[in-house]
Formats: sequence, C-alpha cells, structure tokens
Amino acid sequence: MVRHRSFRSPWPTAWRWTTGLLLATVAVTSCTQSGQSGTLHALIETDSVVTVGFTDFSGISDGAAGLFVCATGPGVFLESVAPLDIEGSAELLGAVELSGTAGEDGFIGASYGFPPENVSHDALGTKAVADCSGTSVTQVVVGVRRTATTGGALRGVSITYRSGGQRRALEVPNFHITLCGDQGQHCEPQTSP
Repeated sequence: MVRHRSFRSPWPTAWRWTTGLLLATVAVTSCTQSGQSGTLHALIETDSVVTVGFTDFSGISDGAAGLFVCATGPGVFLESVAPLDIEGSAELLGAVELSGTAGEDGFIGASYGFPPENVSHDALGTKAVADCSGTSVTQVVVGVRRTATTGGALRGVSITYRSGGQRRALEVPNFHITLCGDQGQHCEPQTSP
C-alpha cells in the first residue's frame, strides 16, 4: 500500500513564521518604549545665553556655577559633566547636584570655590532628577578652575545621564562660565546702562 501525501504549499508556514516574528518584534518594541523613562532638559531658553563670570581670584582659583535641569519622566539619573569647549587657561573640576523645593534657599547661581561650601550637595546620580512638572528642583553645580593668571572660559557643557537602562547626553551650549585673568582676559564685555 502506497500512501500519497497531499501537496502542502510552503507559503502558509512561511506566512505564520513571518507573522509571528512581526508580532514578537512589535511586542518587544512596545515593552521597551513603555519601560523607558524620561529625558533630561536644561531650564535655559534655547535662544538665550547664560554667562556666569568670576573676577576676584585673590586667595582662590576656582568657582562653581549652577544649572537647573528637570526630567520629563521618572528614573533619570545624572552621571557626568564634560565641557563642550574650553578657552584659555581653565579646566573642569567636576560637578555635584543639589535637590530641593522650588523657592527654597541654598541654590547656587555662582560661588567661589568647588565643591560649594555651606550648601548641602550630593554626588551626581545620587537622586533621580526632579520632574519638570513638579515643585522639586535639581541643580547641577559645575566646578571650574583657572590654571594660569590669564584666566579662561568654559563654553557649554554636555551632561551624560541614565534613563530606562540607556545612557544619553544633553548638550547645553549656551551655559558659559568665565574665569577672568588678572588683566581682564576672557571677561565678558561690560555693557553700559
């Protein structure tokens, strides 16, 4: 007795495999996207430039300036800060973070010395960055030092952060810190009233 096998087209099997693969890809992508946390934002208008200048270095050669940031979702942690550009004789010392409530005293616009004295601060990544829509705030305090009496400037920063298991970077090109030289080098031009 001979059995005859009916002819089966390979297309239904291939179609099932393709459909299954596409559904699996969509499911993984959906889970990945829904599991992602927020992104980091700098609270500086994109068309403005914020410059913090230090002029008096009698007794100290470094200073710190604060930059407010917020997150669009939970689970955003700061990792590091790097300069986008350095002019003259200046170097980045590092960064710390401050956390608190909007309107609370203790946040730094500019301060001689780094890390800032008499202000409670944490290492980067100690706490999640405050949400943009809440009343809590996070400030990144960047420390810089002049390495010669001619001074220098830090032009912009790149902040690396973790979010949803991924590492990302936020560039803030319009945040500048100037360290004036003893003869006024690198100081921002003064405007008359």
